[in-house]
Amino acid sequence: MHVYFRIAQLRTTPLLPSLRHLHCPAISQQDFLISGICLFLSSFLQTLEFEQISNVEDKLCGTVLHTLYSDCAPMEKIVLRGRGLSTDTLNMVLRFDHLRALDLNGMGDVLSMDLLEKIGSFPSLTELALDFMESSIPPLEKDIGLKDLKCLMITAPIPFIQAFLPHIATTTLHTFVAEAPMHPPVDKKDFLSEVVTRWKETLRRVDLVYQSHVTDGLEVFEELSVAGLEPLMSLRQLTHVRLEGYAMNLTDKDIRDFTVAWPNIITLSLPYIRLDRQRPTISSLEVVARYCPELRHLRMPLDTTEIIPFLPPSVPHWPAHGLRDLTIASDDESLDWKDVLHLGRHIDYLFPRLRRVNPCEGHDFERWMQLHETIRIYQSVRQQTVEFEHTRMQTMEEQARQE
Repeated sequence: MHVYFRIAQLRTTPLLPSLRHLHCPAISQQDFLISGICLFLSSFLQTLEFEQISNVEDKLCGTVLHTLYSDCAPMEKIVLRGRGLSTDTLNMVLRFDHLRALDLNGMGDVLSMDLLEKIGSFPSLTELALDFMESSIPPLEKDIGLKDLKCLMITAPIPFIQAFLPHIATTTLHTFVAEAPMHPPVDKKDFLSEVVTRWKETLRRVDLVYQSHVTDGLEVFEELSVAGLEPLMSLRQLTHVRLEGYAMNLTDKDIRDFTVAWPNIITLSLPYIRLDRQRPTISSLEVVARYCPELRHLRMPLDTTEIIPFLPPSVPHWPAHGLRDLTIASDDESLDWKDVLHLGRHIDYLFPRLRRVNPCEGHDFERWMQLHETIRIYQSVRQQTVEFEHTRMQTMEEQARQE
């Protein structure tokens, strides 16, 4: 590492003097000679993101942070994800007290109350992501600041989160992301009611993520009822909702209720639902297209056991919906190639600008990729037809002028 720093010091200017953002998705020294990253450090760097950190890279992270601090780099965002960082390295992060965004994940016992209070005093911090899963911090009993926070992402048991929220000072929270294990079980309706009551006027995004675990070789999910989501139904200004890792039963009526409650929704991500549970049918796609004109990203489980043959309407669906990505969060062994063709026609009619159909976490990958390719063929044929008709009309107009 020191060799690379010496080489870097021999240069009068950094290798990439205009570099502002440095993202390393894996800094394990087993993957590549990560110390070479020192050659790219610049006093103009604003964003630093290190992921898959281990205790082996602790010294590297500390040296990088110390160098940036010594060079007075105008750091605005620091992301450290992994395990094994020392208290000294995290204290180095605290020297950048004008950060706007901070993400600390997997820090364990190193994430102390003293460190948390210092983070809470940052005057410019608007985005904060903290992982308390292996921290020794007890449920909060005193205020910690964070008066200007807009985005909070917290990983902890729900009771800890409930104790945490009353002690942050922000009144303008825009994004709330809670990632939690099942135990201890908590009434989600009461939990969400507390969140909604506090930030009803400002919330635009809510994510609930459950950390599933494996017991006796089977992945265990926590049950989540639609009734538990009732407090969110009053937030008509929501633009992003994500539910992940939960076991649910969803009906067409539930989807309709969601679309009516959130007319401005841009991203709606519902959890993967297995075959043995109730799932919405393709009629829910029609409801989504009708009531959510701003929707661009949709992840929804789908019951495709009975696909209605597509009958071309007399007019196209108007206005053309702008959905870009559709992830089908279920699989269905009964779907044959004819069903794929009809399902593709339904989706293409409702969402003519769709860019991609995705499987959810690899479930039934080949089948949904077949659906994606089918829709692409429909789009290509439609585009060719439009171009042909446009050319034909131009030719007829030209001939009329010549006559």
